Amino acid sequence: MTEDDELLQPSLSADFDVRKFDHPWDPSNLPYAAFFFGPLAGGVLYALNYKRLGSPRNARLCLAGSVLISLVAIASIAWLLDSGVITTKSRVARFGLQGLSAAVGLALSKHQRGRFRAWEQLGRPPRKLLLPALGIGLTFALVFSVLLVAALVIFDVNLSAARAQ
Repeated sequence: MTEDDELLQPSLSADFDVRKFDHPWDPSNLPYAAFFFGPLAGGVLYALNYKRLGSPRNARLCLAGSVLISLVAIASIAWLLDSGVITTKSRVARFGLQGLSAAVGLALSKHQRGRFRAWEQLGRPPRKLLLPALGIGLTFALVFSVLLVAALVIFDVNLSAARAQ
């Protein structure tokens, strides 16, 4: 192999075909949705965007990671309430979860940015995010809440004791 052969090697991965992209969202707007709606809803939005950016493997990994983070967060909150470390009036769990969601969202946005830039270079506009983010965000925030209540019931957390502290 000569130096010229190495120079002419393709530098993009085989799955990087902008023609297969399906009007993605601008990833710089997604951390806001992750912050307000939590890790599960944020993960679903990022996974959908990965799929629209022609990266189904990353979409599956993102979805699995958000489900795992959500389940760990739910179990942790239930344990912290049951052990008396936090109370139902404490906002530390909510703010911590929102901060974690936004931080992970920023990292995922940076990862999606290159593919989205290629989409922008074609002169195509991004998909509108507001209404889908509201619908998906509220739905999966509700799912997260139901799972949290289920965990509190399963772990038999005494909320009246957690409220009094």
